[in-house]
Amino acid sequence: MNLTIEIPDDHAARYRKLAQARGLTVDRWLLELADTAAAPVGVSSPAASDEPASGIVEENGLLVYRTGNPLPVEVVDDAIRRSREERSLHLLGNLT
Repeated sequence: MNLTIEIPDDHAARYRKLAQARGLTVDRWLLELADTAAAPVGVSSPAASDEPASGIVEENGLLVYRTGNPLPVEVVDDAIRRSREERSLHLLGNLT
């Protein structure tokens, strides 16, 4: 079965650039995009299995939102510091 959709010219040009950047035709890029969007949470499409996952994926039993970009070091350091402070307050109480 073939499916035809109409896409405005400005969108088509942008999609063509995105597809070319990944070494794909627009048809193949749109098919992979649709497969990824239609997959259940935590399941990646077979076409995208060789690439880093983006969106919500399951890792070690937890749902994780992947953007494809690493978090800045400051964000990770701040989260660790706050977690340690909260754990200390929970275990030791407010002894200061």
